[in-house]
Amino acid sequence: MNLQGHCIEKTRQINKKIRLSLIVVIIVLSLLNCFQIFWYIYEKKQVEVHCKTNAQQEVERVLTELYNRFAPLMDITETFAKRLENREIPKNQLLFNLKQVMEQNPQLFAFGVAFEPYMYDEEVKAYAKYYVRKNNDIELVHLEDIEDYLGVQNNWYHDEMANGPVWVGPYYMPEVDTTIVEYGVPFYYRDEKSGEKVPAGLVYINYSIEDVKNIMNSLDLGKYGYGFIITEQGKYVAHPIQNYVKGERTIFEIARELNSADLKFVGDLMTTGNSGTMQYYNELNGQYSWLIYRPFESTKWSVGVVFIKNESISHIIQQRRQLICIALGMVLLTIMACFFIAFISKGNEKVLWRMVFLLSSVVMITICFIWYLALVMTPYQKEQQKIILDQAGLNKFLHDYLKAHDIRHEKPPVQIPTGVFVQSIEFENANDVRVTGYIWQKYQDGLHDHVSQGIVLPEMVEGEISEAYRVKNKNVETVGWYFNAVLRQDFDYTRYPFDYKDVWVKIRHKDLDRKVLLIPDLQAYEVITPTSRPGVGRDLVLMGWDIDSSFFSYMTTGFNTDFGIQEYFRKNEYPELLYTMILKRVFLAPFIADLFPVIVVVSILFSVLFMVTRDETKESIFDMKLSGVIGTNSGLLFSIIVSHTKVRNELAVRGIIYIEYFYLILYVLVVLVSVNSFLYSIGSNIRLLHYKDNMIPKLLFWPVLLLTVLVITLIIFY
Repeated sequence: MNLQGHCIEKTRQINKKIRLSLIVVIIVLSLLNCFQIFWYIYEKKQVEVHCKTNAQQEVERVLTELYNRFAPLMDITETFAKRLENREIPKNQLLFNLKQVMEQNPQLFAFGVAFEPYMYDEEVKAYAKYYVRKNNDIELVHLEDIEDYLGVQNNWYHDEMANGPVWVGPYYMPEVDTTIVEYGVPFYYRDEKSGEKVPAGLVYINYSIEDVKNIMNSLDLGKYGYGFIITEQGKYVAHPIQNYVKGERTIFEIARELNSADLKFVGDLMTTGNSGTMQYYNELNGQYSWLIYRPFESTKWSVGVVFIKNESISHIIQQRRQLICIALGMVLLTIMACFFIAFISKGNEKVLWRMVFLLSSVVMITICFIWYLALVMTPYQKEQQKIILDQAGLNKFLHDYLKAHDIRHEKPPVQIPTGVFVQSIEFENANDVRVTGYIWQKYQDGLHDHVSQGIVLPEMVEGEISEAYRVKNKNVETVGWYFNAVLRQDFDYTRYPFDYKDVWVKIRHKDLDRKVLLIPDLQAYEVITPTSRPGVGRDLVLMGWDIDSSFFSYMTTGFNTDFGIQEYFRKNEYPELLYTMILKRVFLAPFIADLFPVIVVVSILFSVLFMVTRDETKESIFDMKLSGVIGTNSGLLFSIIVSHTKVRNELAVRGIIYIEYFYLILYVLVVLVSVNSFLYSIGSNIRLLHYKDNMIPKLLFWPVLLLTVLVITLIIFY
């Protein structure tokens, strides 16, 4: 009796220690999870602060560069007006002085003066002259012969006389394909009789905003960030969509067209000279973005930069892994909690089944969460490619590449602007994709006289390329080709059905013996932000895929032969132009076709396992004999093999893809359920099988299955 009491007491102590250990583990896991969540929030906040700081620095840099551009222009105009006001410039020297200013200041597009009636000469009512830069020449224009600038209907002159000194515009000049802004400064003469100052005329300059556009293109705001400038009236001075500037559109017009209250609110803030930071729905990239805006006091304009928090590849991957770790912490915590509840319930069957349901649900939710992260937080990355996102990025690439030529004392290659427009995409098999559309190149007289006109698509296995159009504009000839090509590419199906494809069109110039570098014709696109899909037809439909983005890039390649051409320039590493489209698979179709049948088969297997019993009442209800189990499993095995073979044949992959692990697990499950049913039916002496009518295998079925899937999912997607 004492021995029995001692054993009972010892068992109680052991149970107490186990309970205490489980409680400690649960507390530790809870603290670790809290720490992970806190650290994730902290790092996300730090990234946000870093992005905001970088954007603010970019805004200040832009404002400084704009001031450095515009301050000298204002000084030139005001100084000339002052000289006229002080009558330091004789009438017969006026045109000479105007032209001299133009020659000394190559940044000026036009420079002129317009007089009030009879102020230039008592016998001359209207006198207005300006010099304009055309084709590297300076030409004199007699404005009074072109338009009645003194007329009531002519707003520009009267507005600048009344409100100046003032910046006005922008104005698009189609005859020179240039958008300009104008700065006008009135000057006055002193009346000889009254001694009062009276308006005498206006000195004005025209400045092409190409420099402004280049400044905005130089912004370092990540993959999808950009900058824009609006006037006091909301008119766009600079914007990635050039038609907004050329069409002299206002931010309020665009807000009405898009029915965007956020954009209108942004316009209201910026046109009233405010500065600040706000989050709003960005009409250009279709995402919630951050906007930092500052006034440019010298011109009464407002500068805004738009950026997306945490869009760098490293940050996205880091955040995804942190979120996965948090989810895994919740799974471990749930496992420990289930062990603890099962232990204190002393094997109560209802409690055990509830714990199985809870654990299985948490694991399934975690798997789905990782799938979701794989769909939305898997950035495109190709180490061997240099992605070109804007003109500034292209300029930097060209600078670095040409600098290497200078170091090697090599002749630089001839650059040919090249553009792409894709009309349709169709996958013909696992590695062949048919792409149709247009490719054009611009050839400049004198620069491209010694090179042929033509392109090659090196990855085309069949199809045709034919000249579609040829247009000559001044000294530039644009030649366009229509292509219908089947391109062979090595697509990665490892993560199927949570994968994406990068379909690219690699372009080479047809001359093998000429040193030619193709450069993307970025000016031909309204907007080149990747998410706006430049170069992709708006009506392009691709079943089963969403076109996520498109962009130009360079891939460095080389050959181990010179093709029989001495000093063949592509033998060593040479950048080739690629036009890339990122396609993300629509998950619903493969889920229904491939994953849903797997779920059905697993459910049937569990039902078969659940119906294996020696309880006479249950046995009479289920009527499941060993032969029935073997027959059912054989049918399931056949269906699994058919589905597996179909996936392999459709994708034609070399290795094992993600969805195949589900089929491999099913093979193992069919065998295990069959073996379990056989051993239990013949009355094997394995105690694990006989505990409460084969309950342990039934309890472990879903948790073990889902945990196995979770481990595989982590290996593939972490």
